[in-house]
Amino acid sequence: MLATDKQIRYLIVLASRVGRVRFDAEFARAVRGTGVEPRGRDETTREAVGRLTTRAARRLATALAGLEHSHEGRRVEPVLCYQQRKMKGFW
Repeated sequence: MLATDKQIRYLIVLASRVGRVRFDAEFARAVRGTGVEPRGRDETTREAVGRLTTRAARRLATALAGLEHSHEGRRVEPVLCYQQRKMKGFW
């Protein structure tokens, strides 16, 4: 079963955000073992994504979404100073 139109659009947006080199690496990793060939040298992103199966598209989207936010680090609550705690009613 081929990837849905929604998956294809989402993957194209993610590919534009992470760049060609990272996309190619993750694409090759996502299609490994699925019978889909890795991206060709002159193949466009739209053509390559159009060949994906639903499972491979899901795998690729998960990997690219993780790469997109990898520079942000863990999300932690800010440490409040004395004045902020006092104003927010902690004291």
